[in-house]
Amino acid sequence: MGTSGTANAMTETTFGLGESFSAIEEWARTGSFQPELLLTYHLLGLDHHTVAIANLATEIVKEESQQIVSEWAGNQIAQRLSEFSHAFIASDIYTTHTEITISGSNAKIAQVL
Repeated sequence: MGTSGTANAMTETTFGLGESFSAIEEWARTGSFQPELLLTYHLLGLDHHTVAIANLATEIVKEESQQIVSEWAGNQIAQRLSEFSHAFIASDIYTTHTEITISGSNAKIAQVL
């Protein structure tokens, strides 16, 4: 038996990061940023519930990070992560997927981490 059109469409537009990532996966697919999304996901040690892509993206686009990023300008992966981060922050998807912050005492933060 064949698969339904819906199942085929789902396979084409997502790569299994979980329901919480579906909008970001679609944004990444549209902008050809799937490898950068996967790299960011794994760099941050995220899971299907923790959508913190903005945490890395905001760090990369910060003014104080730009000198470091410019020193890596010849590295294609670093360049693509920079492009991904700037596009992510400038996109509508960022307004619904902003940074995750932890507040409280050092003991509380250590417990969460």
